[in-house]
Amino acid sequence: MSPPQQNPPSRKKENLINGVFLVGVAGAALLGGFGMTIAMSKKKHPASFVKGMMSSEGEESGTSLGLRALGRATLFSVGGLGLLGFAMCKILGIKNVDDLRSSVRSVSPRVSRPSDNGQTESLSDILSLNTDTGPREP
Repeated sequence: MSPPQQNPPSRKKENLINGVFLVGVAGAALLGGFGMTIAMSKKKHPASFVKGMMSSEGEESGTSLGLRALGRATLFSVGGLGLLGFAMCKILGIKNVDDLRSSVRSVSPRVSRPSDNGQTESLSDILSLNTDTGPREP
C-alpha cells in the first residue's frame, strides 16, 4: 500500500518564496512612495514640516496625530473587510476555495473566449472583441 500523494515540499517552498517576494516588492514600493512624499513635503514647505513634527504645549504633534489616525483606519479597514468576508463565507456556506470557486461561477456570467485561441494581430482586433459594431473607421 502506497502513502497518499501530497504536494511535494518543493512546491510549497516555491509558493512561500513567491509570496515573500511579492510582499517584499509591495513593501518596498510602499516605503518608497511614502518616503518620496515626505521628502517632497519637506522640500516644498520646510517651516510647516518642522512645525508639524514638533508638538506645542497642550497640543498633539501632526505626526503623532497622523500616525494614530492611520493606525485606526488600517485597523478598521482590515478588520471590517475580514469580518465581511467571514460573514459572507458563513452565510453562503463556503468552507474552502473550491466552494468559493463554484459559488462565484454559479452567480457570475460566462465570459466568451475568442475562437482563434486568444491570439490577436493588432489593437483593432482587441477592440473589436469588446464591441458589437467592430472597429471604428477614422
